[in-house]
Amino acid sequence: VEYVDPKAFYSCWALQRIEVDEANPNYCDIEGVLYNKDKTTIICVPTDHDTYRAEKYGHAKYDENGYRIEPATDDPNYEQYKKDVLTYVVPSSVTTIGQLAFNYANMADIYLPEGLTSIETLGLFEIPLLNGIYTYKGENVTDTHFTAREALGEVYLSLPEGLKYIGSDALSYNPSLEYIYIP
Repeated sequence: VEYVDPKAFYSCWALQRIEVDEANPNYCDIEGVLYNKDKTTIICVPTDHDTYRAEKYGHAKYDENGYRIEPATDDPNYEQYKKDVLTYVVPSSVTTIGQLAFNYANMADIYLPEGLTSIETLGLFEIPLLNGIYTYKGENVTDTHFTAREALGEVYLSLPEGLKYIGSDALSYNPSLEYIYIP
Protein backbone atom coordinates (compact mmCIF):
# COMPACT_ATOMS: atom_id res chain seq x y z
CA VAL A 1 0.00 0.00 0.00
CA GLU A 2 1.46 3.31 -1.09
CA TYR A 3 -1.28 5.71 0.02
CA VAL A 4 -4.00 5.68 2.68
CA ASP A 5 -6.64 8.38 2.24
CA PRO A 6 -7.62 10.24 5.43
CA LYS A 7 -11.20 8.93 5.10
CA ALA A 8 -10.14 5.31 4.60
CA PHE A 9 -11.23 4.26 8.10
CA TYR A 10 -13.79 7.00 8.76
CA SER A 11 -16.69 5.82 10.94
CA CYS A 12 -15.38 2.28 11.38
CA TRP A 13 -17.00 2.11 14.79
CA ALA A 14 -15.73 -1.33 15.85
CA LEU A 15 -12.17 -0.90 14.55
CA GLN A 16 -9.83 -1.40 17.51
CA ARG A 17 -6.42 -1.51 15.84
CA ILE A 18 -4.59 -1.39 12.54
CA GLU A 19 -1.56 -3.59 12.00
CA VAL A 20 0.98 -2.86 9.27
CA ASP A 21 3.44 -5.35 7.83
CA GLU A 22 6.96 -4.40 8.92
CA ALA A 23 8.09 -4.63 5.29
CA ASN A 24 5.68 -1.89 4.18
CA PRO A 25 7.93 1.01 3.08
CA ASN A 26 5.29 3.72 3.61
CA TYR A 27 3.41 2.99 6.83
CA CYS A 28 3.82 1.50 10.28
CA ASP A 29 1.76 1.09 13.41
CA ILE A 30 2.44 1.67 17.07
CA GLU A 31 0.19 -0.55 19.16
CA GLY A 32 -2.55 -0.53 16.52
CA VAL A 33 -2.40 3.17 15.57
CA LEU A 34 -1.46 4.01 11.97
CA TYR A 35 1.54 6.29 11.26
CA ASN A 36 3.65 7.08 8.23
CA LYS A 37 6.86 5.02 8.13
CA ASP A 38 9.12 7.60 9.77
CA LYS A 39 6.51 8.31 12.48
CA THR A 40 6.26 12.02 11.73
CA THR A 41 2.53 11.87 10.91
CA ILE A 42 -0.20 10.13 12.87
CA ILE A 43 -2.76 8.97 10.33
CA CYS A 44 -5.47 7.06 12.19
CA VAL A 45 -6.33 6.24 15.77
CA PRO A 46 -9.03 3.55 15.37
CA THR A 47 -12.39 4.67 16.71
CA ASP A 48 -12.64 1.77 19.17
CA HIS A 49 -8.96 1.78 20.14
CA ASP A 50 -9.97 2.30 23.77
CA THR A 51 -11.44 -1.23 23.84
CA TYR A 52 -8.10 -2.62 22.68
CA ARG A 53 -6.31 -0.60 25.40
CA ALA A 54 -8.87 -1.61 28.06
CA GLU A 55 -8.23 -5.27 27.27
CA LYS A 56 -4.46 -4.81 27.07
CA TYR A 57 -4.21 -3.06 30.45
CA GLY A 58 -6.76 -5.22 32.30
CA HIS A 59 -9.68 -2.81 32.48
CA ALA A 60 -12.14 -4.57 30.16
CA LYS A 61 -15.44 -5.48 31.78
CA TYR A 62 -18.54 -6.51 29.84
CA ASP A 63 -22.25 -6.69 30.58
CA GLU A 64 -24.45 -9.73 29.87
CA ASN A 65 -24.97 -8.56 26.26
CA GLY A 66 -21.25 -8.29 25.56
CA TYR A 67 -21.04 -4.50 25.68
CA ARG A 68 -17.98 -3.05 27.37
CA ILE A 69 -18.68 -1.20 30.62
CA GLU A 70 -16.62 1.88 31.33
CA PRO A 71 -16.05 2.61 35.01
CA ALA A 72 -17.82 5.61 36.51
CA THR A 73 -15.73 8.61 37.48
CA ASP A 74 -16.33 7.85 41.17
CA ASP A 75 -14.96 4.30 40.78
CA PRO A 76 -11.75 3.94 42.86
CA ASN A 77 -9.96 2.55 39.77
CA TYR A 78 -11.11 5.33 37.44
CA GLU A 79 -7.91 7.41 37.57
CA GLN A 80 -5.79 4.40 36.58
CA TYR A 81 -8.32 3.52 33.88
CA LYS A 82 -8.13 7.09 32.57
CA LYS A 83 -4.32 6.90 32.38
CA ASP A 84 -4.21 3.44 30.79
CA VAL A 85 -7.16 3.68 28.41
CA LEU A 86 -8.32 7.26 27.91
CA THR A 87 -4.93 9.01 27.70
CA TYR A 88 -2.82 9.01 24.54
CA VAL A 89 0.76 10.20 24.27
CA VAL A 90 1.70 11.19 20.72
CA PRO A 91 5.35 10.15 20.12
CA SER A 92 7.95 12.93 20.08
CA SER A 93 8.81 12.18 16.43
CA VAL A 94 5.36 13.35 15.26
CA THR A 95 5.17 16.76 13.58
CA THR A 96 1.71 16.37 12.01
CA ILE A 97 -1.67 15.20 13.27
CA GLY A 98 -3.24 14.03 10.02
CA GLN A 99 -6.66 14.83 8.68
CA LEU A 100 -9.32 12.95 10.70
CA ALA A 101 -6.56 11.19 12.69
CA PHE A 102 -8.44 11.13 16.02
CA ASN A 103 -12.03 11.27 14.70
CA TYR A 104 -14.51 9.93 17.26
CA ALA A 105 -11.77 8.49 19.48
CA ASN A 106 -12.71 7.78 23.08
CA MET A 107 -10.04 9.77 24.96
CA ALA A 108 -9.92 12.16 27.86
CA ASP A 109 -6.36 13.53 27.59
CA ILE A 110 -3.93 13.85 24.71
CA TYR A 111 -0.25 14.70 25.14
CA LEU A 112 1.34 16.36 22.12
CA PRO A 113 5.07 16.72 21.51
CA GLU A 114 6.53 20.21 21.49
CA GLY A 115 7.80 19.58 17.94
CA LEU A 116 4.28 19.28 16.53
CA THR A 117 3.82 21.86 13.75
CA SER A 118 0.46 20.98 12.18
CA ILE A 119 -3.00 19.76 13.17
CA GLU A 120 -4.74 19.05 9.88
CA THR A 121 -8.42 19.51 9.05
CA LEU A 122 -10.59 17.55 11.49
CA GLY A 123 -7.43 16.18 13.14
CA LEU A 124 -8.91 16.15 16.65
CA PHE A 125 -12.55 16.02 15.56
CA GLU A 126 -15.40 14.95 17.83
CA ILE A 127 -13.64 13.34 20.76
CA PRO A 128 -16.54 13.46 23.23
CA LEU A 129 -14.52 12.88 26.42
CA LEU A 130 -11.56 15.08 25.47
CA ASN A 131 -10.90 17.30 28.44
CA GLY A 132 -7.20 18.15 28.28
CA ILE A 133 -4.68 18.84 25.56
CA TYR A 134 -1.18 18.96 26.98
CA THR A 135 2.22 19.55 25.44
CA TYR A 136 5.37 17.87 26.63
CA LYS A 137 9.03 18.78 26.04
CA GLY A 138 10.55 15.31 26.41
CA GLU A 139 12.66 13.86 23.61
CA ASN A 140 12.75 10.29 22.33
CA VAL A 141 9.27 9.54 23.68
CA THR A 142 8.03 6.48 21.81
CA ASP A 143 5.58 4.93 24.30
CA THR A 144 1.99 6.03 23.62
CA HIS A 145 0.88 4.67 26.98
CA PHE A 146 0.83 7.26 29.76
CA THR A 147 3.08 6.01 32.52
CA ALA A 148 4.09 9.17 34.40
CA ARG A 149 4.40 12.86 33.68
CA GLU A 150 8.08 12.69 34.62
CA ALA A 151 8.70 10.44 31.59
CA LEU A 152 7.48 13.29 29.36
CA GLY A 153 9.74 16.00 30.75
CA GLU A 154 8.17 19.40 31.25
CA VAL A 155 4.40 19.34 30.58
CA TYR A 156 2.12 22.33 30.06
CA LEU A 157 -1.63 22.76 29.37
CA SER A 158 -1.46 24.26 25.90
CA LEU A 159 -1.05 23.55 22.25
CA PRO A 160 2.66 23.27 21.37
CA GLU A 161 4.75 26.44 21.11
CA GLY A 162 5.99 25.46 17.63
CA LEU A 163 2.53 24.78 16.20
CA LYS A 164 2.15 26.65 12.91
CA TYR A 165 -1.09 25.35 11.41
CA ILE A 166 -4.53 24.41 12.75
CA GLY A 167 -6.83 23.17 9.97
CA SER A 168 -10.54 23.67 9.49
CA ASP A 169 -12.62 22.08 12.26
CA ALA A 170 -9.42 20.62 13.74
CA LEU A 171 -10.89 20.80 17.25
CA SER A 172 -14.62 20.86 16.46
CA TYR A 173 -17.28 18.98 18.40
CA ASN A 174 -15.34 18.38 21.58
CA PRO A 175 -18.05 19.06 24.18
CA SER A 176 -15.88 18.25 27.22
CA LEU A 177 -12.98 20.49 26.22
CA GLU A 178 -13.13 23.41 28.64
CA TYR A 179 -9.81 25.13 27.96
CA ILE A 180 -7.38 25.61 25.11
CA TYR A 181 -4.32 27.83 24.97
CA ILE A 182 -2.96 28.92 21.60
CA PRO A 183 0.67 30.05 21.91
